Amino acid sequence: MMGSHPMHDNKISENLPPEKLGEKLGEKTGLKEQILDALRGFEFSAEECSTWLAELKQTALLPDKAAAAACRAQWQALCKPLYSLGRLEELICRLAGASGQKIPEISPRAAYIFVADNGIVEEGVSQTGQEVTAQVLRNINERKCTVKLWSERYGLDLIPVDLGARYYRGEEEPGAAEVFVHKIMPEGTHSFLRQDAMSREQALEALAVGRECAWAAAGAGVRLLVGGEMGIGNTSSSTALISALLGCPPEEICGRGSGLSDEAFRHKSKVLGQALASRKLGPADPLGALAAVGGLDIAALCGLYLGAAEARVPVLLDGLISYAAALCAFYLVPASQAFLIPTHVAREKGAAAVAKALNLKAVLDLDIALGEGSGAILLIPLLEAALQDLNELPRFAEGHVEAYEDFAAKSSEQN
Repeated sequence: MMGSHPMHDNKISENLPPEKLGEKLGEKTGLKEQILDALRGFEFSAEECSTWLAELKQTALLPDKAAAAACRAQWQALCKPLYSLGRLEELICRLAGASGQKIPEISPRAAYIFVADNGIVEEGVSQTGQEVTAQVLRNINERKCTVKLWSERYGLDLIPVDLGARYYRGEEEPGAAEVFVHKIMPEGTHSFLRQDAMSREQALEALAVGRECAWAAAGAGVRLLVGGEMGIGNTSSSTALISALLGCPPEEICGRGSGLSDEAFRHKSKVLGQALASRKLGPADPLGALAAVGGLDIAALCGLYLGAAEARVPVLLDGLISYAAALCAFYLVPASQAFLIPTHVAREKGAAAVAKALNLKAVLDLDIALGEGSGAILLIPLLEAALQDLNELPRFAEGHVEAYEDFAAKSSEQN
């Protein structure tokens, strides 16, 4: 059996109100405590997870068109020029369709940081060593990390998840009670230049952890999620996976990660090319591609996206690694794309390739390449501002202004 928390025994797609969802986990002192309590009952079955994926693909996992239409109608009735908030109106309508709420709620909200090491670092594709992965995890707990500071500022409960940080000692670490530790591969993945990064079962287990994270958050009443990651070398894993699934040469989308010299960048591109040349990977078997060249953090993000889609909890996308996970989720369950919310234009070329393939249009263009979910968090104050208008602006009659006529809609209907 999978994890034992009550969400598994109920249809989580019913989109119950937060107070009812929270009751499923009993009375707890805080949102993060509720979620961690649920996650610590996690158990894994590859067969069950495979069955769930197959069933999810056959589920009518579609956005709520009625809720999205009602949200658009609400925008059109407000005392302001039609469509004047541009992309923000579009995003709120997308949130409405994903959540099934005509006026979507984005609070309570939570962020997960999936942490794992990548064996491809052995091939000299990164500027730093794997010890940095564990140190950043410690920094998150000690408020020495951007994503922690921004999570506090914008009201997210932040939960790190250790899937295979080589130098993080689990319960021996200070602050370990704030981390969900489930080390699938304690040393991290293998170098995919020499062998598959992980087995299919290990990829499924990481995916199942992500799914459990989505379900635990939904059970605690969370209305909006951010998926982040940390793992030295994960831009290499992400680039290789995107290249495999989109069929584009890795040298066309390879980036410099956390910062490489020209020589190191050329070496990284060569390593990825060699690793992919020895395999036949593609979208027909996304799980196989994920296991061959992906990372545990990517797999968990993929599971988070799929589980959140089933629970009708929208997820904000971040940068390259989240786009690699989104692409994998799309090929596993195509309908999942509708529940992902693009936030910012990531610096890495691979993210742009996925955004084009999945028709995901980000709002912010800040040249951010920090990862960890940090860029995604910056969209939240804009969403809050837009929702304040949607909730508080008067309608045309109340604002003593004659309603605008929607010529754009009429033109669209005629064409």
